[in-house]
Parts: sequence; structure tokens; C-alpha cells
Amino acid sequence: MKEKLSLKKAVCIGTALLGLSVAMLFPFVLFTDGFSFLSITGNTIILMLVLGIVHGGVGFYLFFAGMKGLKGQSIAVLSYIDPLTSLLISALVLAERMTLQQLLGAVLLLGSIWIGEAGRERRRGG
Repeated sequence: MKEKLSLKKAVCIGTALLGLSVAMLFPFVLFTDGFSFLSITGNTIILMLVLGIVHGGVGFYLFFAGMKGLKGQSIAVLSYIDPLTSLLISALVLAERMTLQQLLGAVLLLGSIWIGEAGRERRRGG
């Protein structure tokens, strides 16, 4: 029996995963040269809160709300395409150069989605 995941539960799971990511990456950030507590200002804290709440919280909410009526297969494909979309936007809008590794990753991603969908169609008999 399929159990539907409520939007509230999905957002809680997404928030927990985001918190776990922060907990796992925080020691790395502390012990590299890219971070200094002395560089934190009031403006920095405000900008981090806006980034976290608006881009993280609202983004997660809209992501899960938009997928409420979709099937699992569609959600998986959309989740796989998400990094590719970010890559394409950065290349097309921001004029960033794509590296060979990024191009290879995009090809592998699209190829695996195509193989998965072709296999599903074959099992259906279509």
C-alpha cells in the first residue's frame, strides 16, 4: 500500500536533511582556510539568514508543494535534472564556462535518465 507523504512531513524531512548536511560540512569549513570568525559582521549574518530562509526554506516549500500530485518516477527525474538546470543557467545567464567534468556529468545524467525511461517503456510493452 502506498502511503502519501504530507507536505508538512516532507518539509520536515527536507529540513532535517539540510541540517544533517550543515552538521557534516561544518567541521570541514572550520578547518579550511576559507572561513574566519573574524570576518563575520552583522551584515553577513543578515545576508546568511535571508539566504537560508528565503532561498532555502521557501525554495524547499515550493519544491515539495509543486511535487504534491506527481508520481515518484517523475519526482526522481526532476530531482536528477535539478543540478543540470543549475549548470545550464550558470552557463547561459551568467556566462560561466563549463568544464569538461561538468559536461561529462551532464551527459552521464541525461544518458542515465534516458536509459531509465527507455527501460520503463520496454517493461510496459510500449
